[in-house]
Formats: sequence, structure tokens, C-alpha cells
Amino acid sequence: MDEAKASSENAAENIEPSALQFFNYHEFLVNDYVPLQLSLINKGASIDVCHFPNNYVPKYSKAFESTRIVRIPRVFDTVFLPDLVPQFSTMRPGNEPAAISNGDPEFVFTGKYEDNYFGMTSVTPLVAGLISADELHEVVTKINDFLYSAFNPFSLPSLFDGILFALTGGLVEHIYYPYSKRKLLQLELFVESEINGNLWKHKNIKMISPRRSGYLSIPKPEYVRQ
Repeated sequence: MDEAKASSENAAENIEPSALQFFNYHEFLVNDYVPLQLSLINKGASIDVCHFPNNYVPKYSKAFESTRIVRIPRVFDTVFLPDLVPQFSTMRPGNEPAAISNGDPEFVFTGKYEDNYFGMTSVTPLVAGLISADELHEVVTKINDFLYSAFNPFSLPSLFDGILFALTGGLVEHIYYPYSKRKLLQLELFVESEINGNLWKHKNIKMISPRRSGYLSIPKPEYVRQ
């Protein structure tokens, strides 16, 4: 008994923990939905809530009824001091390593929950010919670059601004914008002019500045065909 117990304990100690797998932590599963297929009732299958109300417009407006939010989550393993420097996933929702998948790359309506339609996987309506994985990767990478420049406390411009702020008691901010604020203003201009005003101008989709979500996610409202 003692030898078997010791052997099992040694085996447990030698097992290396598996690497953590990333997924979009905004999504969640529900069971209390109206299924579009009667067979789902007997299976007890869940649907994946992966798009959300557009809280960036008035609740009773036409835009609130006709648009939904797909959130690009923050990641915390790509840069030094990730709690200070916001960075976002460059993977299209549904393509994450730990995403719920059945092998179908398309968004398929499965059930209705709170007057909106969802599928059984992490795939969102973004895949419906709106944004390619490469395009989203390129856009989010540029956003991450702006944020890294703005929030990295050890960059030379940030250190220089910090010294000036200390020497002047903060009065320097009345004379010019610090480097971090200038980079964030450039990010705002990039989102409004380059993405919404150019790249996605003729697509039925719009990016909302991550500033409006407190840099907790990149919200993208989109029209969902119901």
C-alpha cells in the first residue's frame, strides 16, 4: 500500500502542467435558449454567446436594434508589464487555440437568446465575408503598436516627459501634450480615419475606439442578419 501510494505521488510530481490555451473570455455558454432545431432540445446542447449589445449607442435607437458588438480581448503574454501596456489578441474571434469549434469556419444560426441568434461555436458573424483573419491581424497589430508606444513607461520619450513633469510640478502639461497623449490621439485618428473612414468605409462594420472600453477590449459593432 505504502509503495503504491509513494509511486503514484512520484508520478504526479513528474507530470508537467499543460500550457494554458487562450480563448475569447468575453463569450459564454447558455442553455436557456430557443433552439432552431428540435433535435437540440434532446441533446441538451449549449449555444455560444459571442456577440453583445451595442452599448455605445442609445438603448432605444435604431442603431442599438440593428447592430451588435464583437469584442477583441486583451492579452497578457506578449509584452513586458502587460498590466500597464494594453495589448489585444490579433486572432479573429473563433480562431483562438481554445475556441469552441466543430470544424465549420462559418457562423451558423443555432438558437435564439434574448432576441438574438447565436451558434454552437466561438465563430462570430465577423466571418461572414466582413473581415479576413489577415486583415484583422494587421489592424490589431497597428493598434497594439500605438498602445505600446503610448503606455511603455520605460521608453525614452516617456522617461523624458516624466523628468519634465517632476521638475515643473506638472506645469509642463499646460504647454504641450506628453508623448503618451500624443500617441493615443494618433490612435484615435487611425481608428476614425484609416479604419472607419477608409479601410472599412464600404463594409457594413465599424470599429469603436478602445478608449471607450477603457482599453479592456476592442469593440466592433456589426450588422447581424436575423
